[in-house]
Formats: sequence, C-alpha cells, structure tokens
Amino acid sequence: MNILDDKVLLLNRIMQPLRLISVRRAFFLLTKPRRKNPSMKVATALEIDENHEIVGPVHWEDWVSLPPREGDRVIATARQQIRVPSIIVLSDYDRVPVVSPHLTKSNLWEKQKGKDMYTLEELSWDDCDIDHVVARSKGGKTDWSNCGLTRIAYNRKKGDRAPHEVGLQLRIPLGAPKPKPLAVRLRRDPRFPEWDAFIRN
Repeated sequence: MNILDDKVLLLNRIMQPLRLISVRRAFFLLTKPRRKNPSMKVATALEIDENHEIVGPVHWEDWVSLPPREGDRVIATARQQIRVPSIIVLSDYDRVPVVSPHLTKSNLWEKQKGKDMYTLEELSWDDCDIDHVVARSKGGKTDWSNCGLTRIAYNRKKGDRAPHEVGLQLRIPLGAPKPKPLAVRLRRDPRFPEWDAFIRN
C-alpha cells in the first residue's frame, strides 16, 4: 500500500473520534491555514510516545522537526523524512457527525434486542426474517415504518395478510432507531494501540 493511502484517526476539538482519513488528507489538514487565524493550521498532530501513550498536540512547524523513530511511518522528501502521525485533531470543529442506520437484518436485530416483534420470543438468527407488516403486494414499503423481524414460521403464516388476521399483534413499535455517531463504525487496528483510547469497537 502507498503510505499516502494508509489511515490516520481524525478527532474533533474535544478529542472525540470522527472517522479515518488517508495520510494524504491528514497532511493537507496539518498544513492548511485556519480561515480566521491564518497563522494557525486546521489540525494538529498528536505526539505518541514509545509506550503508545499520548504526549500532547504538536503543531505542524514543530512536528516536521521531530526525528523519526524505529517503526514510525515516514514520508521522505528531498530534504528530510517526516513522521506520519497516527492521530490528528481538528482545531475548531467540535461536532460529532451522526448516521442513520440502514434497514438491515442485523440493525433490526439490534433494535429489537433479538426478540420477535409479534411475540417478544427470543429469536434465533437462522430462524427469523424481515417481515413487512403491510405486505409489499398491498403497497407496503420496505422501510423502518413497516418492517421488523419475526420467526420464519410466523412470516409464512401471515403471508400477505395483516397481522391481526392471523392472530398476531405487534409488540415492538416500528420506526427507525436514533441516529448514531459516525464513529461507531470505527474498528480498532492492532497497528495503532493508541487508537484504543478513542475507539471502543
């Protein structure tokens, strides 16, 4: 892999994880002047010691003078080798982007806590399926307001009928779960144990 395409963890101003960005993008943010204060940059790098502990933020002008250590990722220029940070911090941005979950079996499972939407029985992953409360043949939509998980047997029993027509009653409210921070999609990387302080998955 080209080192410029490798990953860097991006944090907001209050040290919350946002997403992974490329090394190329990280260097752009570290060198880009802030709009309201051109003498400062959009982001700073976090200095990490040999024990993977965070030392503190380092501005670009100081970062380029840090000597590479054994095992560091580096970018070679005509004059020097520049260490690649594993974490950078945005100087002004303090929001946390959120994302609405897609309608999938796994997301329905999480929303329903593994329970049948009609009976509250514990579901088995291999013995459940997505059911349209209003059948698609009758105009039902494939969205959070009309779909949930139920046992395959109940799904077949219901067919294209309404739940009450076959003695079933909706026990778990339909609707999309609350949006989650975009960072919940991030996963730890064994190459960067320092990320563990910010990434829980």
